[in-house]
This record gives sequence, structure tokens and C-alpha cells, in this order.
Amino acid sequence: MPVSRTRLALLLLGMWAAAACSDASCGGCVTPLEQPFPRPPRVYDATQVRVQRTGFDFIERNLPDILDTLLADGLNFEVPPQTIDAVVTDVDICDTPCPLQVTIQDAHLSLLSPDKLRLDGHIAVDGTITMDTTIIVDVHCDFPLQIDQKPISAEVALRVDPASDFLYFQVSDLQISIAEEDYDIACPPVFDDIMEWLKPALTSVLDSQLQSQVGQAVDDLIAQQTCLPCDFYTGGCPAGSSCNGDGYCEQSGACLVRPQGLVGTLDLGSQLGSVDPGNQARADLLLALGQAQQPMAKPFVKGQGLELRLIGGTDTLGDDCATVDDPQQIPPTGEAPAMTFPAVVPSSGEGYMLGAVISDMYLDHFLFKLWRSGLLCLDLDSYHLSQLSSQTLALFIPSLTLLSDGANVPVRMRTRPLSIPYLEIGAGTFLPDGSIDQPLLSMFLPDFRMDFWMRLQGRWVLFLSLLQDIRIDLGLSFTPDNELLPLLDGDSVMVSNVTVSHHELLAEDEQELAQVIPQLVGMFLPLLTDQLGAISIGDLQGFVLDVKSVEGNVARAGSDFYEFLAIYADIAFAPSPPPVRTAARLLQDEDGSLVIDNPAPDQEVQLRRDGGAWTPFYRGSEIHPRLRSLPGRHLFEWRARRIGAPRTLAPRPLARYLDIGDSGRALVLPAPASAVAARGDDTGTKTRAMEALPGPEAATGCSTPGPGRPPSPWLLVLAALLAMCRGKEKS
Repeated sequence: MPVSRTRLALLLLGMWAAAACSDASCGGCVTPLEQPFPRPPRVYDATQVRVQRTGFDFIERNLPDILDTLLADGLNFEVPPQTIDAVVTDVDICDTPCPLQVTIQDAHLSLLSPDKLRLDGHIAVDGTITMDTTIIVDVHCDFPLQIDQKPISAEVALRVDPASDFLYFQVSDLQISIAEEDYDIACPPVFDDIMEWLKPALTSVLDSQLQSQVGQAVDDLIAQQTCLPCDFYTGGCPAGSSCNGDGYCEQSGACLVRPQGLVGTLDLGSQLGSVDPGNQARADLLLALGQAQQPMAKPFVKGQGLELRLIGGTDTLGDDCATVDDPQQIPPTGEAPAMTFPAVVPSSGEGYMLGAVISDMYLDHFLFKLWRSGLLCLDLDSYHLSQLSSQTLALFIPSLTLLSDGANVPVRMRTRPLSIPYLEIGAGTFLPDGSIDQPLLSMFLPDFRMDFWMRLQGRWVLFLSLLQDIRIDLGLSFTPDNELLPLLDGDSVMVSNVTVSHHELLAEDEQELAQVIPQLVGMFLPLLTDQLGAISIGDLQGFVLDVKSVEGNVARAGSDFYEFLAIYADIAFAPSPPPVRTAARLLQDEDGSLVIDNPAPDQEVQLRRDGGAWTPFYRGSEIHPRLRSLPGRHLFEWRARRIGAPRTLAPRPLARYLDIGDSGRALVLPAPASAVAARGDDTGTKTRAMEALPGPEAATGCSTPGPGRPPSPWLLVLAALLAMCRGKEKS
């Protein structure tokens, strides 16, 4: 059996294991493009990744264990049947193929500026060689082939394809061979002497097989990793190229370079299908390894570290609801500013193995294209969003009760973003109690229009139009499964500069409405964030990230914002530490407000409502979560992790349904007597413990194959921070 291409990749490119995905799709939520993503609009250096020397040292120290774990059936090849002419007789070698197992014993990775990596190591080869011949009588011999500490070396050069700007690699100077002194032959008397005489010929057979199979595997690997498959695009090979006999697109005798990363069309509208089934927003995405310059101008190897850059791009046909009045307001594309990676984490001074940053320039381009696709042009109504009703709105606008004659009638809300939205990167800091201090990301939606209708006497009647500026502040955390977890605090949604119109049917005047609108928007907008589940960043080949910090880097002069969103982490290759058991309980205080009683001083707790975004991790023995809740029945979930140890997050939250009254007071639903008795809860205290039931699993992002809730589209780009895999973006 030939050496596995993927296994050989790990042998020759051990550095990829630091952040590489498996050969499965990195973006299971995208479908293939018809043709290659065009050069404009592209943002070069949209994302930058650096593996420090300490990261390579980690790989070197753990490479044998890593391969043992990743390669369940080992690193093997076979010696096929051979016949050696021994003059007086013929000797059959491996009458049936002889399997040999290769074990990597140690390895050293050298970084050679500007674009090379060299691997030097030692391997062991184990197996059994069979030999058969006839010398008067038939003679059979099985002898163990045991080769220890055999040197192996190879050089890997990273290249930039001038036609596409995508990264590819070349393997050269592969050195591996078997010599006579590497092994001994142990056969029966007489036959043993003949075999020693034939040892040079046998060694030549073994060496040629090793060289041939490994060499062929290297060639196959290079083609598989760097050549564009004929079916990569639905339209077939790009113009000017044709499909060769190996299944790759070829032009002028050379295969075209495939993009390594996330490439495809994202059906944005379908992700909002539960609340806005008519949304048709779509966007073509590109996030692939590459750069605008050749390595001599922008090296891959810098300061004993390896730096890789990704080309980002988003394109859409556009929607009439999001048009550009002033072309100068369109975020620029081209080459983003380069990040100079620090030696230590800026906020803490700690060392790190892996750093990844995404540029503010790319975030603005990405959000602009999503806006242009019509993603934020929503048409919502009571039929798909039950909380949107005249009865609920009457809590903010009492005269609606008179307008509807006291009935709870359907309501329709239309949103139209009239100006280009943008993102800003913040410090990403938290207060001692765990709440957000400075957000990591702030989304600005200027001139955001919202129109409201009621269904009265069989027709829809417009009763209110709002124009306001909206700001949404987000934090970010990691789960034990390498997922990005967006966090929304109770006051993360802010509304300003409210203009009211079309309110003639209401008793409230403009001033009264302007005062309650921020509350109304702040209450309703989070209803659309039930897509903010954990965002999967794909398989990391068994690695996990010990995240040191997620923060803004390179302060922008004259503002509180930064040019880069950065993640600093160590690489771990071990199971997650044992998860904590959530000790906290959700209580109702005397005034009806929610309280989290946390008896574990080493745990921090987060909460969410109705499957929406999780709050930050709050600390302290008594936590008062800042969650605004509309009247009605809501599902509250909470879970804990050990302070400072994200990988100890409880795998399943505890949950409780609560009824919220018109005043905002939480009404406790009676717990089943059997459940209370089993838990031994004391309900006679002044704060009543709410029965903690197992809650649903947190939903995963669409980059994980199988069912699951897709991530919020405008946060999808965060998943690309570590998207260094070559995905097969097929539906």
C-alpha cells in the first residue's frame, strides 16, 4: 500500500499541523463557485498568521505522539513481489506483498529565509521480509527487517503563483535510503550464506521500493495539495485551461494552483429563513492562503517564525434596498496594512506559539458586501416571530391597545439600512466581575430605518417609521472545541439620533416616542441574534488552542479603536481538562428579579435566553444578569467554567423556563415534585431555587458537517481567523 498522501504531508510538512484543517470541508455552509473569484474585489493580507519558533519546538517534541494519534493505522508501505536472479537459482522476494511500518522517532524543523522549511529527522522501519527459493529442496525464510534511527530529510519551499497570487509548495532534496549495514539477514544455514551473498541485490530492491513509493507519494501530494481539480468550480476548468488525465486543470503543461482555504457562495438569506423566509441575500467568499508579493519582497520566514497571509474577498450582485449614493464611501480593497507580530502578547506580556490577526480594512469590506447583498433588509412579521405583536409593542406604545381595540393583532416590521455599516475593533477587555469593559467588536448601523405595520380590518396599516443610528458591542470567547463564541452583554445594543415619522395614528407625540424607541429597539434587535451560536473553525487535526488573549492591536491615532483583531494562543495536543459541573443556581429574588447564586468561587457563569447569544462570563457569589426580557415564557440557560480555563466549560447548560410578567418580573413555574425531591432543593427560603433541568447542546456553526445552526452571517468572518485548511467546498 503506498504511503498515504495525508500522512506524508504530516511527515514532510509537520508545521501544517499547528493550524491545519483535515481534508474535510472547512466551510460546509458554502457551495462551489461557478468560476474563480475575480481579482477585484480582493483584500490582500486580510488575515495574517504567525507560528513562533516555540510552536515549531512543540511540534518537534510531540511529533511521534502526534502521528500515533492522528494516524490510526500507522505510516506504511509495501514491498511488492520481486525475483532476484542468483545465477544458480532464482530467489522470490515477498511472494505476497511484505508490509513495512515507518515510525518517526524524532524531527527538527529549520526555517530558512525567505521561503523554505527543512525537516531533518530519524525514522524506524519494521516488518518481515519473506524469501523463497529451491536448492534441491524448497527453502523458505522469514526474517525481521528492523532499521533504527535512519536519517530522513527534505526541503519544502513556499511559492506564490503569479497568475492567481495563491500559495503553493514544492518539496525537494528528499533524502531517505536503505543501506546494507542497516539490517541483518537471519535465515536457515546454507540459505543464510546465499542470502548474505545476495544482500546487495536485496538492499537495492528495498531501497528502490522505498525511494519509488515515497517519491511517487510526494508527487501525488504536491498535485493533491496544489493542483486545481477539474470539478472545483461548477463551470469546470477556467478559460484557457483543460482537464488532464489526472483530474486537474492544466494550462501550458502545468496544473493551475488551487486556492487553499474557504472559497464558495454563501446563501445568507437561507440562514434567516426562520424569521425572514423571503430573504434572497447571497455572497461569494474567498479566504485563501496567498499574497500579492513574491517571497523575496514579503518573506514567509521572519525572525525564526513562519508567517502566512490570506487573501480575503467578498462579492455580491447587490440588492436595490442597499444602494450606494457616494462611491467614495465604499470601503477600499487592495493591500491591507501589515501587522508586525510582537514577541509577546501585548496585553499580558506572556509568550505565545500561534498568533492570528484580521485587519479592520477587511472587516469593513466584508460587512459592506453583506449589506450590499440585502442581508440587513428584513421583512419580519408575527407569523414568523411570535414576540413581534401589537400586545408586545403596546408595552412601549400604550396607544396601540386603543388602535387595535384591545386585540393582539399581527405586526409587520421592515428594516432598511440606508447607509453603509462598518465595524470597529476594540480592546476586548472585561471588568473584574466578567462583564464587558471595552468590546472587541462594535458594529455601527447608521441611518437604520424600521417601519411598522399592523393588520387592521384585513389590511396592513403603517403606524410608525423610525430612523436611528444603532451600535452593537460584542465580546468573544472560545469553547473547548475550538469554537468562537460571540458574547452580548445586557447593554450591548445602543440606539441614538432617533427620528420618528408616520405616527399620526398614535396618541404619543414624537418626543414621547423618541424616548421609548431605544428601549424598543434594544429589546427587539436581540431577538434576531438567535443565530449567534458558537462558530466552528473546523478540524485542527487533533490540536486544541490554549487561548492567551483575544484583543485589539495597533491603536488608531485619535480614537479608541484598533487596526487589527488578534488572537494569541499556545498549541496543545491533549484532551481538554475535565469540564466543571455547574454549581450555580438560577434564583428569583424578593423583587422578582433574576439572580445567579454561584457557590463555587473558582467558577464563572454565563447565561442566555431563548437560544440567543450568550452573555460574558460573570464572576462572584451573587450575579445579577443584565438581560432584557419581553413578557411571556422564556427559556433561560446557564453554564460555568473554571476561571481562566476556557477549556473547562461545562458541556451542557442547565435550563429553566420562566414566565415574565408585564412588569418584567420573573414568575417561577412550579417544578415537578419528583424533580425537587430528587434534588433535595429547599424552596422555603426567601429566594426560591428554580429547578435546573438539562438544557440543549449549544448549536454549532455551519462549518461543521451535519445538522446545526449556522453562525450569524456578519460574524462568519471570525471563523476564518484560523482557516488555514484547504477545504473541499462542495455541497
